[in-house]
Amino acid sequence: MGWLESLFGGSTGPTVRSLDRSDAAIASSDLFAIPMVQTCRQLVADTVSSFTLYAVDADGEPLNNVPLILEAPSPSEPLGDFLERAVNDMTRFGRSWFQVTARDNRENPLAVELVSPRRVVVTLTDNQQHISSLTVDGRRVSRRDMVQVPLILDDSPLGAAPLETIRPYLDSLQAAYLFASTMFDSGATPNYALLSPTRLPPAQADALMTAWLEARSNRRPALLTGDLRMETYSGQTAAEVQLSEAINLF
Repeated sequence: MGWLESLFGGSTGPTVRSLDRSDAAIASSDLFAIPMVQTCRQLVADTVSSFTLYAVDADGEPLNNVPLILEAPSPSEPLGDFLERAVNDMTRFGRSWFQVTARDNRENPLAVELVSPRRVVVTLTDNQQHISSLTVDGRRVSRRDMVQVPLILDDSPLGAAPLETIRPYLDSLQAAYLFASTMFDSGATPNYALLSPTRLPPAQADALMTAWLEARSNRRPALLTGDLRMETYSGQTAAEVQLSEAINLF
């Protein structure tokens, strides 16, 4: 956290402004809105959605007859869309849930529905090692009809999301992005200056600056009178350099 301490002057983090200009804490921001996170999740989901599913026997050998459920797990959507949504559930929540909606006369699943993890509530056994019951939208469902596809399994019977294991780093990265989004509006040094060959009275300087800022806010050209001229600079402030290095570090 050293770069954050130097960037924000030893404070716990920057105060940012939301679109309605109200104060917003870093902790309340959506980590999944970070561009890097969005790109990686979409890449993984798109890649998996292009796969063809095969059935194998207990020895891992491909079966000649592919079960219909592998060709079209859910009758309501194409296989690619089904897999993309399932993978996105796993990278966000650590697990996806399949609910069996049809079986053949041998009780083998014929079709499943992808159920959002937000709709599923799990009760664990006292030792926290097994699932004892499940509810979907508040209604209890048979464990026989609900299949969890976990992403990471460690000490819990529920899958975990990899992003949660690196949450402190993502919090820091999100802080950098949020600071960058408001820095040039509130704290950055402008990369230009209005120059006058003579010292202007405070009232005249304030009037010229007010007119200049009003023109910028209305996105129209400003009028420079007399010997006034504008000079631009290409350098970066120390805060801008640190911010760029921090984002590149991640």
